[in-house]
Amino acid sequence: MASNDSSPDDLRQQARDLRSAADKINKGLVKVLDMVEAVSRDNQAFITYQGGPDGGGGNSNHAKAMNDALALIRSQVAALTGQAVAFEETMCQCGDVMTEVTEKLHQVTRQAKMDPLTGAANLDRFREALAEALRTAGPGGAAPRLAIMVGDIDNFAAFNDRLGRPVGDQILRLIVQTMQSQAGPGNLVARLEEDTFAVLMHGCDAAAAAPVAEAIRATLSSRQVKNSQTGEPLGQLTISMGLDGARPGDTPERMLARADKAMHLCKQRGGNQVKASA
Repeated sequence: MASNDSSPDDLRQQARDLRSAADKINKGLVKVLDMVEAVSRDNQAFITYQGGPDGGGGNSNHAKAMNDALALIRSQVAALTGQAVAFEETMCQCGDVMTEVTEKLHQVTRQAKMDPLTGAANLDRFREALAEALRTAGPGGAAPRLAIMVGDIDNFAAFNDRLGRPVGDQILRLIVQTMQSQAGPGNLVARLEEDTFAVLMHGCDAAAAAPVAEAIRATLSSRQVKNSQTGEPLGQLTISMGLDGARPGDTPERMLARADKAMHLCKQRGGNQVKASA
């Protein structure tokens, strides 16, 4: 029985092992049946003699008993062979089902760590990725080169109230698309809360991540939200972003807290800004 923490590859291998075992059982029974037939052929002369020189006398009871025994063995092995074939087919089907279920479980696991609206990672996934990155120490035990940015849309509640939830959802998707485009491949974008997002940047400190954060801010602030039917300008889309770089002995909670504090300082100063943590 597979353990609860079996990986998809483990379960696929177990399915292949089941098919292999069923195939070996089937082939083994076929060999037994062939051996019974060979014994019957090789000893037919002896069996006939036991029935008498003319096949009709002598130890006829012994001959009949031996023939009956061989026939019984033959029929039982044949029945087992048929059952083995059915077993093999069932095991193959079970293996296919196991593989399919494993793939679906893997998909559900991925979806459970994804924001369904935007397709970005969720808070749990972001924390996991950040914790994993922090476990990789730099040269001489120094903190790894990585940075995070936490961004919060300025006045998002007002957009939702004026424009409605569908437009608000479009804005949230736009934020994620912009962050993914500017951060580039290999860096993780997440939606932490309703209108709060984060980016995990590998291989750079807060200073090196600052131009990326600034590009995100500038790209979004250049977008004017308009009424899709009338074209009426409804306001500028801006975001406040806080940056933080990894420090020795850091934890995801500490980094997120520092970046969040820097982000709120941006909001206190009017928003539409980028600031690194102190």
